[in-house]
Amino acid sequence: MRLRRFPKAILVTLLGFAMLVIGYSAFNASADEGESGGADGENAPDLVVKSINIEKETVVSCVTEPKVLGVRTVISNTGPIAAGPFVVEVNGAQQDVSGLDAMSEVSIWFEGYVVGEDTEAEVDVTDTVDESREFNNVLFGPLPVPTPLPTCTPEPEPGLPGDASCDETVNAIDASLILQVSAALLDEVPCPADADVNGDGNTDAVDASLILQFTAGLLDGLPA
Repeated sequence: MRLRRFPKAILVTLLGFAMLVIGYSAFNASADEGESGGADGENAPDLVVKSINIEKETVVSCVTEPKVLGVRTVISNTGPIAAGPFVVEVNGAQQDVSGLDAMSEVSIWFEGYVVGEDTEAEVDVTDTVDESREFNNVLFGPLPVPTPLPTCTPEPEPGLPGDASCDETVNAIDASLILQVSAALLDEVPCPADADVNGDGNTDAVDASLILQFTAGLLDGLPA
């Protein structure tokens, strides 16, 4: 049987088409691998910088002294697989994270912040976690500085029960002041909270009597 010979031009065209198909298939395979970040498709961790904010390390409603501000960084693992140890970097400072469970997040605070520049946070900066996606590991932008919190009102220190005069002692003078208030000779004693010895909400002769008994040694102490 004689083999049919095709013109050289047709053979060249067919060969070129075959090479084009092979090249397209290889390109698709490479693209799929690139999108998956080298991991097994979507069956891998996916670390994301969820948010960055300038705030204090501890959330409070008021402050008793100036607090240092820093960058609160929230890292999320949106993948179905837990991530192993990784490093988070914010404005050049780094912190180690021991790992992160699937579909969970962790909050990390970095002391200090930059002024007049973008804040940049990156998760898995050392590229140790094989993720399903690698393009979402960075979050950056300008951050507003929060308004300073008001100063807390200090809690009053507990006084000395029976010390109506506020002289840090309990004696007959305190009883005398209480009796004068009871007789309407005085509007109020210097320390009314300490004058109400029995805690009934009134400053009267009963309180004065308890103080006198205490100063005479008839009572070991006064009600707190």
